Amino acid sequence: MTISSRPQAGNKNPVFGNPAFIDAGPWSRDQWAQKLIIEWVGDYVTTRGPFAKYLNRLAVTNPAGVTIQVDTGAGYCGGSMMDVTAAVTFTPNTPGIASRTDKVVMVENNTNAAYDGALSGVILDFPTDLTDYSGVASVPPYACRPAILRGDAVTGAATALIQSANYWMIELARFNITNVPAVNTLTDNRDYVDAETKYLWVQPEYGYNTTDGTDVTPLLHAPSYSAYELIDTKLAGCYAHFIVPADFIEGMTAYAVFLGVAGAPNIYLNHAYLSAACGETPAGVSTLAAYTMANGASIYNCLAPLAFAATVEGDDMVSILATRDATNVLDTVDASTYFIGWRIEYFGWR
Repeated sequence: MTISSRPQAGNKNPVFGNPAFIDAGPWSRDQWAQKLIIEWVGDYVTTRGPFAKYLNRLAVTNPAGVTIQVDTGAGYCGGSMMDVTAAVTFTPNTPGIASRTDKVVMVENNTNAAYDGALSGVILDFPTDLTDYSGVASVPPYACRPAILRGDAVTGAATALIQSANYWMIELARFNITNVPAVNTLTDNRDYVDAETKYLWVQPEYGYNTTDGTDVTPLLHAPSYSAYELIDTKLAGCYAHFIVPADFIEGMTAYAVFLGVAGAPNIYLNHAYLSAACGETPAGVSTLAAYTMANGASIYNCLAPLAFAATVEGDDMVSILATRDATNVLDTVDASTYFIGWRIEYFGWR
């Protein structure tokens, strides 16, 4: 049977005397899981976990000392959805070696026996409060729970995720723990099932040469690019405005895009933005540094990554500028450079 359609009328299988006819009747766990997968996450269910739209997205933090905490949220793991409505706190095991890399994971146990990791040759650590684990340091039968997948006891290397018919793991984060003990690195590795990296292109609205007090107008360059010429030994830049898309979740970064030129590679850039909603006072971030350009004419150079603050929200109005200070000694491009716009990257709803 390769085709089915549900829900359909009918109470049991088989129907019409055909045991292969499975469109009607009660749904099994796997059928419900498949329905939810198709409806919400598609093929991403095997590699992605948390929902970006729900509560605190299963964020993993190190609030104090060696405490690791999984915040509220929900996610898919092996076809089942885990819902966490109160933060879960762990005290990781102290390694017997200098340091070890552990992973914070969602673990789906698709068997009728409790799972502590031993059956698949790994070591799992569980929260200090085992109320939601039936009071036992293990994942209950037919359940999905957060856990810590301990790294190798000899090498300290991170352990590979178990992903089988019986047990399935999705990584939320990883951290390094030393024998002091101390947590000295925590890396967020959440990959949302309902979101993806998206992109915007923002065209310059205006250019200005501060040194000479003159406008910089776009020109046709080389000959198929509309670009703003930022002349050597001048302080000049471009400005624009845009609205943060309504599907924005987090992680917006702007790149200033220049056409490459021949010669020495470094241009000195001030890259900055201000943002606010109606009725708010604009606030923002800026960077000021030398950036290396690819040596060669007409190469797209995505420079000066400018990470937006966590306070930015969908529908905020943004003013952005990219200014070349070609009078600075760190600006070693002995020629005009050509600015064409901003490449905006962000995480948004699928």
